[in-house]
Amino acid sequence: MYLHENIQKLVFKAINNIQKLVFSIQKLVFRMLLLFVTSYLTICYSRFFKS
Repeated sequence: MYLHENIQKLVFKAINNIQKLVFSIQKLVFRMLLLFVTSYLTICYSRFFKS
């Protein structure tokens, strides 16, 4: 019984860590995408208003 509870705790911790990791990756990807879009729009904007 004790072993079973420990295994459950370990599994729960692992799932929690995986969720945190996935969330961090999503946040990173979102920031990179936002940065890319912002820089792309800035380039387009500056080219549009040069001419």
